[in-house]
Amino acid sequence: MKKIILVSIAAMLVSCYAGGTKDFSLSTTEISEAQEQSRKADKVKAIWIRETDLKKGTDFYLEAAQDGSILSREENNGTIFSRKGTIPARFAKDLIRETERFDAMSAHAKSSSDVFASGNLKVYAYISGELTIVELPVSDFGRNFTHALTELTGEVSKMPITQDLAGILYCDAISEDDLPAVNKKIAIEGEIEIIETAKIRTFPPLMAAIIDQGRMIPLETRDSIRELSEFINKYDLYGSRAEFIIPSTRGTFACYMKNTYRDGSQKPLTAEEKYESY
Repeated sequence: MKKIILVSIAAMLVSCYAGGTKDFSLSTTEISEAQEQSRKADKVKAIWIRETDLKKGTDFYLEAAQDGSILSREENNGTIFSRKGTIPARFAKDLIRETERFDAMSAHAKSSSDVFASGNLKVYAYISGELTIVELPVSDFGRNFTHALTELTGEVSKMPITQDLAGILYCDAISEDDLPAVNKKIAIEGEIEIIETAKIRTFPPLMAAIIDQGRMIPLETRDSIRELSEFINKYDLYGSRAEFIIPSTRGTFACYMKNTYRDGSQKPLTAEEKYESY
């Protein structure tokens, strides 16, 4: 059980002992809140980075945790390679350290747009407990960051390609500027059904993708994809399992599910095949 829950229970036990008969049981809501606080406090430090180039048809994602855990996905004109595993932790620690030292991250510069300027690097990291998002040209991140990133990607390139992940799910918050147009699109008879957090928690990968926006959450099996489809259908969400919108008590998010592997020798997918491939 998480440390924070144990502390809470211990405090309640002391109170019970002092007061004689006080009820020290935790409600479901209290447990959920404690677990989320604990997750934020105890989670292994990690950053995730994305770079897209629409002209070249490339999309690169890299997630590195302080313990050396890695998840990467590289798409290049229909070819998709993913890697999942570990590298020596020092490479990840170096990159995380340089990210935290980067002035724009420390200043909490933020961007909630899911549209990338071609060639820009979008970096997500928790700074002082708050998710911070910075999007800038690669050259603006400085020599130390670039060196650490180059060293880490060199190690990642040695990892074997993963073909056993069913898919990857990620969500980006829709900006306030775009929200009116999105609401008009997703409204049913003028009404928008807001999905409560408790309902989203019934499918943990989606909850994780909303909490850590922009972070690609692995869907390990085909059953996970089926469960995602069932969730979308149950709440009549706008879109398909490959791309959908969810209005929630935490905000409105555009969510995407991506393939994790596709050999370059395969023929390009048709629009129908692209949907069915998920």
